[in-house]
Amino acid sequence: MSRRYASYAALATGVLAFSTSGVVAKLCSEPAITIAFWVRAFSLGYLIAAFVAQRHRRRRALLTSAWRHGGAAGVVFAVHILLYFWALKLTSVTVVFLLGALNPAVVGIFGWLFLNERPTRQQALWIAVAIGATVAVVVGRDVTGESRLFGNLIALGSALAYCGYFLVARHARRSLGTTEFLVITTLVSMIAAGAVALVGGVSLRIGAGNDLWMIAFLGLVPGTIGHLTVNWALRHVEAHAASTVLLAVPLFASLWAHVAIGERVALGQIVAGAIVLLAIPGAARRPEVPPVYEALPAPISSTR
Repeated sequence: MSRRYASYAALATGVLAFSTSGVVAKLCSEPAITIAFWVRAFSLGYLIAAFVAQRHRRRRALLTSAWRHGGAAGVVFAVHILLYFWALKLTSVTVVFLLGALNPAVVGIFGWLFLNERPTRQQALWIAVAIGATVAVVVGRDVTGESRLFGNLIALGSALAYCGYFLVARHARRSLGTTEFLVITTLVSMIAAGAVALVGGVSLRIGAGNDLWMIAFLGLVPGTIGHLTVNWALRHVEAHAASTVLLAVPLFASLWAHVAIGERVALGQIVAGAIVLLAIPGAARRPEVPPVYEALPAPISSTR
């Protein structure tokens, strides 16, 4: 399997991992800030274990080199994850994920401006189709008749913050390895979430029940597996193509929400969601782009 096809397989794994976070967070009774902090804490533990298991000989140097971009990405990601878990407390899982589908448009525009990644006309057309179908899902979903404008605005802010993180990560992954970048990003975002909790007077204590296990799951599956696979793929796939593949996340998130907590999905949403899936291959296809391989640590010169 070529690196490019492996990258799309990694993105597919990330899609499934990310899609589980909404329904699990919805079932968790802890405050949004508490969930955000402990998800990052669990994820940090998993990532450090993965980093140590790779047996790099220059661990300290690799982590030091990742601080500049990893720190910036961590701050932006902290904004995203805090707004994300807050939005899940205020509105439906489906709406939160579908507003995140604005990612390809924002990433496509800024990726062109700052990363010199110009989509072809055919790709731009398919991206427009995918985004238009996703907007149709958002507009058509009104099964309860309730207005959740504030929650939707919080979800929109979360989506825009993730776009910023996505672009920083794509730029950083041109020169940094996956694991060390994510270790720094996760550490910084955890500290930022903890600081927000301290300033806001929110307890970080996890109560009794299944909340601890659900938060540990969020830290492992979407928080670690999802980000590892997607960030690895960002080394080999353009930002707008990867973000378009991730349009499939709302579809699976809606399915899990329907099965686990009974969120209803309208027929129009199903049809529009199918159009999104059909548009993804055309938006992501760009065979003329040469692959960029994973950054490897520089060899250590021996001195006597």
